[in-house]
Amino acid sequence: MPATVSVTLQAGRPHFARSRYHAPAGQAFTLKITNSLFSTTGKPLRVTLLISPSDGPAIAPAPGRPGSGIIDPGQASFVAPRHGPGTGVFTVSALAAGTYVMQIMEAWGHESSAALIVR
Repeated sequence: MPATVSVTLQAGRPHFARSRYHAPAGQAFTLKITNSLFSTTGKPLRVTLLISPSDGPAIAPAPGRPGSGIIDPGQASFVAPRHGPGTGVFTVSALAAGTYVMQIMEAWGHESSAALIVR
């Protein structure tokens, strides 16, 4: 049975309930995402969770443009289907050992990311 990584996205900041998650290296795992994010008007938000290597994140600061970011889903090792509110369960293909970052494509900043340690 594959390991399960349970991630809760919360309305407050930070958006990830935990700053660090763990997954097994070299084997597929189940990603269970519980999305409780809401817009500033109180409507539930559908989000896309990205997993990418921490040294090449899919969402990064835009050079020379403070407060702006560049989103490149092609950098991601995994892109979850856009979903929410509620819980979605997805299978992530095996990742090599290392440090990854989980980011919310519809949000920006360190409040919208968490580390994924793969060992």
